[in-house]
Amino acid sequence: NVAAGHPYSFDHVYQQTGTYEIKAIASVRRLNANAHDWWKISEQHQNWDYAQQELITTVGIREGCEDALSRVGVDSIGDMSQWFDNAIANALQLNPLKLSTCRMVGEEEVVLSAASLSSGFLNLVVDWGDEKTHQKGMNVRSGTPYAFTHTYERAGSYQVTAKAYVRRLSQDRTAWEYLESETTTTVTVRNECSF
Repeated sequence: NVAAGHPYSFDHVYQQTGTYEIKAIASVRRLNANAHDWWKISEQHQNWDYAQQELITTVGIREGCEDALSRVGVDSIGDMSQWFDNAIANALQLNPLKLSTCRMVGEEEVVLSAASLSSGFLNLVVDWGDEKTHQKGMNVRSGTPYAFTHTYERAGSYQVTAKAYVRRLSQDRTAWEYLESETTTTVTVRNECSF
């Protein structure tokens, strides 16, 4: 079993110098269910999602480092740590729609979407820029985008600010962890859209 966003390393000892081609295929199986109730689902009623990735790389092995055979050109633990930090920093995404999208007065339209690396409880607060705010709390599934709409009553440019966090259980199920994100964008609303 693996924890979302955590790096795992695998070792191998080469007995001779040379260049070796490494091929690795990994797949992850996860439940397609909300985080708060997955454990209630009996085995025969569970739905699974699968993710798979393949890697092919070349490793050069030489003698001479600390009197042992050494690996050359392989990602270090430091690189994995950097990958982990980057994964957590981007684990919750708030995505405003493209600025070129035409929005009309009086029409309810999608303004932004949210997606999380982990399943959990999402808390979202949006300032729509027109003296109206929106707060939403909901359970979300890992990797599933959720859209949020708003209706503007007057034409103009509005600055939209959104803040969100996803609360999830830690791997050992003893504490809560929080993934956070924030975004600001400008929305232009028109009386008419010409296509």
